[in-house]
Amino acid sequence: MKSNLTKKILAYGLRTVLIASAAIAPAPNVTYVGAWNTNLNYPARLASAPDGGIYVTDPPSNQVIHYNSLGVWQHTYPIPEGPVGIAVHDDVDDGRVFVSRNDGKIGVYPAGFAGSPSFVNPAPRVLTGPNDLAFHPGANELYAVDAGGHQVLVFREISGIWTLNRAWGLEGSQASEFESPQAIA
Repeated sequence: MKSNLTKKILAYGLRTVLIASAAIAPAPNVTYVGAWNTNLNYPARLASAPDGGIYVTDPPSNQVIHYNSLGVWQHTYPIPEGPVGIAVHDDVDDGRVFVSRNDGKIGVYPAGFAGSPSFVNPAPRVLTGPNDLAFHPGANELYAVDAGGHQVLVFREISGIWTLNRAWGLEGSQASEFESPQAIA
């Protein structure tokens, strides 16, 4: 169950991650929670885990690390292809974990990384540098930014397969054009 806290990770240096939690209120209060000595090489992206903790991708070490809500290490999941972005599917409470990878694929991992992944289908487009991922709440849609392809792609699950629903973007600086998009919220 997710808490009503917004969690942000601020990384600096190579080994320390700070967590700041902001209560959702008309005048938010920010509370310093603490510093973690994580042994992360380069924490890249994070997502809320179904248990209230967080998943953090660490591309140089080819791992996704799971911490509980107090910052205590829970598990390390190897992703040999190099994880980049991460999002947890929670619209239907199934806990599947979506990970964009350095091999140009977006893996769909069972809850808790218990088993082999399936993959989203970007056809007719090609993923050349999938980066950040985010779910559209209540719409059962996965948004992905593809830095190498200068595009934003939207996937929907159809008969158990995550299929491209729509996409936009070209390389450039005009309307509907991107220069290596990096993140999406």
